[in-house]
Amino acid sequence: MPTVFDEVSKHTLISIDTMSQEDKEFLMRKYNIDFLNATSNQAICFANWQLHQEVVYEAIKLVNAKFGDSVPRSASASNFKEYIQTIKYYSTAISGRNQLKGLKGCVLSQVTPEHMYDEEATYTGVKKLIEAYEDVGVDRSKVIVKLGTSYETMQAAKRLSSEDKIQILGTMVHSLEQAVLAAEADCVAISPYVDDLSYNIDPASYKDESLDKHYGYNLAVAIHKYYRAYNIKTVNCVAAQIGITPTLALAGVDEMTLPPPTLNKILNSPLPADYKGPVLKQTYTAAEAGAKLSFINDKEKFYSLLNSNATALKRINSARDVFVTFDAKGSQLIETVLSELKLI
Repeated sequence: MPTVFDEVSKHTLISIDTMSQEDKEFLMRKYNIDFLNATSNQAICFANWQLHQEVVYEAIKLVNAKFGDSVPRSASASNFKEYIQTIKYYSTAISGRNQLKGLKGCVLSQVTPEHMYDEEATYTGVKKLIEAYEDVGVDRSKVIVKLGTSYETMQAAKRLSSEDKIQILGTMVHSLEQAVLAAEADCVAISPYVDDLSYNIDPASYKDESLDKHYGYNLAVAIHKYYRAYNIKTVNCVAAQIGITPTLALAGVDEMTLPPPTLNKILNSPLPADYKGPVLKQTYTAAEAGAKLSFINDKEKFYSLLNSNATALKRINSARDVFVTFDAKGSQLIETVLSELKLI
């Protein structure tokens, strides 16, 4: 009997939204899945470091060698914050290197959205993360860096793509304006969030919602139509999916990055008997997609439209708060490990 996964994977590339090697390898082995990419964020990395503190140990060793005589010996040292941030970059890179095994594509790592309205801080953070990846033996061609999508981060993205050959994904996409801007900034992909991020943090809290009222689903469809109508090459990689219904209804988008709870659900859910095929077409007209837009050189226009969308703003701010909180938890975990090792 065909499953929801069987149907979705006929039309859409599937990536895995976790840094858990155990989950990835179990799903690959049991269901013979070939995942394209593996993606992460601050919450996913924190969970991985909790289970695999050897990742943090390796990062500390590499960073201590890098800092040399400048390694801080206490939390009051002037360079302590920089030191912790560097360990986070290396821990992220080591987790990504480990998760790349068995993948056809890339590993995706997110720079903290704490600085998502600061172009220069974003640019510097991405460069340092890629430096960490290359130091642990991963070529930048196998890494896609995720940036929360703002006008400022997309200006950085355009520079990183053209000047540094670094692949960027615009994430935390909650509006068509963000999707348009990310494509203009030469992002290789975007990630519109389908379900509310809170459901991804706690899948057991998920509540079904009719598709006609489902903000994330309808946004993903609007972006799909727009990208198809205007022949945009940026990959529409939908994310934050927990529900079976919107996942099946989005069959036909370029790519989905699915967490293990969602994968397990759709792998074990029979395709509904009344299912009549994918809802999404592969070609759309400009009339179906709406007028062509441009924001890359018009910050005021971009924010004027974005700020008029209360739902998008709420979702963006909520996601930013979640990831900044987990980034802080990652810092605290590293400080605890340093203390236990009597290094501070």
